[in-house]
Amino acid sequence: MPARLRLAGGTVHIPPGLNEPAPSPRRRLLKQVFWFAVLHFAVLKVVEGIIFFASHVPPKAVNLDGVIAIIVYIEDGLVFPRWLVLKLWPWETTPAGLGLALTIFNSAVWGAALAGLRNFWRKATA
Repeated sequence: MPARLRLAGGTVHIPPGLNEPAPSPRRRLLKQVFWFAVLHFAVLKVVEGIIFFASHVPPKAVNLDGVIAIIVYIEDGLVFPRWLVLKLWPWETTPAGLGLALTIFNSAVWGAALAGLRNFWRKATA
């Protein structure tokens, strides 16, 4: 039920949400980390798709080897945390769920880094 404020001329209705407390900074940071992680995952999938389609263009039509090499370097940077943790795995084969777990971990690391960088930038320029 919306809150009411009585003034001399009548009653003013306050919409719900205006009288609620602001979210905590920790919750705000977790939201930022989540959305940056989702953004990182989407960008990673777009880069992988570009590599896939560019590698299927016949070299006689258009030679895209240089472009593909540059995009692969970008992809290597985007998956570096995943690669680093995967190198710590001591066996040659990995369990079935490890790939998914490492993908989530990779995006979460990048999400945390980007959210921290964003918050640092806001404080530095304020």
